[in-house]
Amino acid sequence: MKVEYIGHFVEAARLGSISKAAKKRYVTLQGVSKAVRSLENELGHELMVHGRRAVILTPFGCLFLERAERILKQLEELKALSERFDERTVGNRVLRVALCFPSLPGSDSVRRGLEEVAERNIGVPACVSAVPSVQAAVEALARGEVDALMTMGRPSVPGLDCAVVGSMKTGVVIRKAHPLAEQKDVRLADLGAFPAVMSCRLEGCSDSILLLYAKRGLASRRVAVANANALAQVMREDGFVFTALVSRSRSMNSETVVRPIASQDQIAVPVCLVSSRVGKAPSCVAFQRFLCSAVGASILDRGVFAKGEEKGACPAGRGSTQQVGEYPETR
Repeated sequence: MKVEYIGHFVEAARLGSISKAAKKRYVTLQGVSKAVRSLENELGHELMVHGRRAVILTPFGCLFLERAERILKQLEELKALSERFDERTVGNRVLRVALCFPSLPGSDSVRRGLEEVAERNIGVPACVSAVPSVQAAVEALARGEVDALMTMGRPSVPGLDCAVVGSMKTGVVIRKAHPLAEQKDVRLADLGAFPAVMSCRLEGCSDSILLLYAKRGLASRRVAVANANALAQVMREDGFVFTALVSRSRSMNSETVVRPIASQDQIAVPVCLVSSRVGKAPSCVAFQRFLCSAVGASILDRGVFAKGEEKGACPAGRGSTQQVGEYPETR
C-alpha cells in the first residue's frame, strides 16, 4: 500500500472531488483515480462512489479515511523529527535534578553549586530544584519530569540505581535560647535530654540523619511534626533538628543557630545520585560518571559540600552504583 496513494484518497475525500484533489496534489486526474482504484483492489472494498456533484464515501471509506488521516499525520511527525534531528545536540538537553535535602541552612548553595558543576564539567545546562520529600521526587522521576534525584542518605525505593557521590557532615539547628547554644559543638550525650524533630515533610532527609544517630546511641525522644506550627512548638520546648553542614551553614532564622556534632560523635551522611535503571538520559549518565570520578569527588567535597568529609573518610562505596532495592531503608 503506497503512502502516496493514501494521500491522494484522503485529499479527494476531504475536497469531495477527484479533480480538485489532483490539482492540489499536482498530479493528473487519472493519477488520483488510479490511486483510489488501486487501494480498493488491495483492500477488497469500495472507498467512494461518484455522485452528481461530488464523490461520496462508502461506509468502509469513512472508516478508512479516519485511520488514514491519523497515519498520515504520524508520518508527518516522523518527517519533522528527522528534519529537526541534530547529532550534535543529542544528550545536551537540560539535566533535571531533584534535590531531596531539607530546606535548611545552605541548601540553596548546594543547588546552585550542582548546576554550575554540570554546566562547567559536562557541558550540559542543569536545573536543580528543591523537593522536600523523597516520595514526591521518586514520583517525578517515574513521570519523566526529572532525570535524577540527589538524596542525603540512601532512599529505600526499589527499582532504581543509587550511586554514592559524596558525604556531608552533620549538625543540629537549635534556638539561640537553647541550653546548648553557647557550645561550639554538641555531643550525643548532650542532645539526649532534648526532643528530636522527625519531620513528615522532610521524609527521607533529616530523618535519615536522626536514625543514623539513634543507632549510634542517641537517647532523644522523637517528635513527629507535619507543619511549621508543630515544628515551632517543638523548638520552643528546646527541641532540635538534624541538618547537614553545607558551606557556611547559617541559621534557619534570626532565632536559631547551627551547631556541628562533636568530632567524636560525628557521622558523615552519604549523598547519593538516584536514577532509573533503564532509559537513563545521556546527560544523566555523564553527570553520574563525573561525580563518581576523582575530580568530581574533589569538587563536591571541597566546593559544593564544602564541610563534607575529610579526605579518605568516604563512606563505603563512593562511586559504586547499586540498585536501591539492595540497600536497607533510609537511615
